[in-house]
Amino acid sequence: MFYYFDPTTILLLPAILLALIAQVRVSSTFNHYRNVPARSGLTGAEMARQLLESEGINNVAIERVSGQLTDHYDPRTLTLRLSESTFDSASVAALGVAAH
Repeated sequence: MFYYFDPTTILLLPAILLALIAQVRVSSTFNHYRNVPARSGLTGAEMARQLLESEGINNVAIERVSGQLTDHYDPRTLTLRLSESTFDSASVAALGVAAH
């Protein structure tokens, strides 16, 4: 059987490795700081709302979505979706993710 070798595969492998390393580091850092309480006492959802309102953005909804680190903004529906681990948490990690 003949296998075709594409030289661009050599470029792709380091990119995949770098992406995996980045994901592990993000998850590790998040897990460490999710146990550190924020001095403000605000939850991720409250922080996101305050930041949006401070910039005069009042038409963006904030919703809870299942999972961990599944936070994202949907420009089609003007919705900021925060994962369960961010939405209700008052940790440093939750505020960092919500503010990002």
